Amino acid sequence: MKNSTAETSSCDHSAFKKLLKILKLNFEYLERANADQNLLAVYGTLLEYLGNIKYQDLINFLSRKQDRTLFGQQLRTELSEQEISRLSLDDINSIIHDRENTRKDLERIAILRFGMTKGETSKIKNKEILIERLQALIDNERTHESISRQAGKNQTT
Repeated sequence: MKNSTAETSSCDHSAFKKLLKILKLNFEYLERANADQNLLAVYGTLLEYLGNIKYQDLINFLSRKQDRTLFGQQLRTELSEQEISRLSLDDINSIIHDRENTRKDLERIAILRFGMTKGETSKIKNKEILIERLQALIDNERTHESISRQAGKNQTT
């Protein structure tokens, strides 16, 4: 099976919907076959996630370079401080929305990439609030980058 970036980026919305339909039919088959309840629960959760995913997010995921390690795996094997500090905002956004990453992983990003203190991160009540805070930091940094680009354009004219 071929899997190049060009092929995955050409995936159209109708193909994705057809795939979802096939997955749902497979799920129903497994239900009728009295498959393991844990398997059905995980499969059902996956179907729900795929049914709610934004099409552009799917395209972005599918078009990632194949030789690239998934971010969740990278964090669980401890990215170095240097690697975390060099992550792009898009990479960080993918990481913080990967439910497999732990709160500790997210705290490391907050501390190493955005300069939060350990005390600040420990005061955040739960993982969801930490994700919201990291998303705000990403959005703020993007805004600053945009302002800087615009200011640079104005100085050269």
